[in-house]
Amino acid sequence: MKPPVPSQSAYHVELLSEPSNFRSVDNLEIALNDLADYLTQKNYERVLTDLLEYPLATELVLSSIHDSLPLKQWILEDFPKSSSAYDASFASKLLNHLSMFFTFQSLPTIDENDFINIIPRVAATPKLLSFLASLHFGIDQEERSIAQEDVESMPHYFKAKTKQKQSRRGANKQVVRAHIDPKIMSDSKITTPRSREECDEAISKVLSNTKGTLDVLLEILRSQPVAGYIHKTLLSANDCVSIPVHAQTQSEMEPVETIKEQAPVAYPMVQPIKS
Repeated sequence: MKPPVPSQSAYHVELLSEPSNFRSVDNLEIALNDLADYLTQKNYERVLTDLLEYPLATELVLSSIHDSLPLKQWILEDFPKSSSAYDASFASKLLNHLSMFFTFQSLPTIDENDFINIIPRVAATPKLLSFLASLHFGIDQEERSIAQEDVESMPHYFKAKTKQKQSRRGANKQVVRAHIDPKIMSDSKITTPRSREECDEAISKVLSNTKGTLDVLLEILRSQPVAGYIHKTLLSANDCVSIPVHAQTQSEMEPVETIKEQAPVAYPMVQPIKS
């Protein structure tokens, strides 16, 4: 009996997850080109999620797959738009993964101090979103309006008693608060909202800033020095020197010194959230 034929997804994951498959620069380029032909906006999350388990596999794809594939655009377009969707999202997993990569890899032209706080900051994002989403701000306007109509139809004695109970319930709702480490709020530069409108604005701001962080990390990942570092690391066993595929056609590529000078300009997007 013949063994089952692996799916295309499993084939690409197996190929890219094993550095020994890359015995030359040509091997690496062929693997990336084959993957680019296979990936779509519907399947890229599944493939990249599987690759997250293997060292430098996801980084290789994100840094070096050809520019004709709008992978970064797909990732940012699919970024979660609500606090409830963030924690289990691919974007959240990718941010956690990249925060470890930029913190612990000795990358060229990258100042390690720029990324020293990125791990706790990324890890705090789901906690911050969960805290904001759990806040209550008293009886909703619609609930209050319906309740008032019911009360007005009651006899005077029962009306007074019911209003007292509603007042106590409203007061109890207003004091219901989730708890969060004050340092997380302080580092994020967000104050505890006083209304549902302020809370929604805070959640939107956290998501926007987190998306901006991911955007900057993906951009830095595709810089020639960082992409070249990933290639060199994967091919070092065979003493191969690799130029990132997407960078080979960029004759105007900036020198390393220029990229290093520009890094602090782009990087503030990764700084703690400001109110």
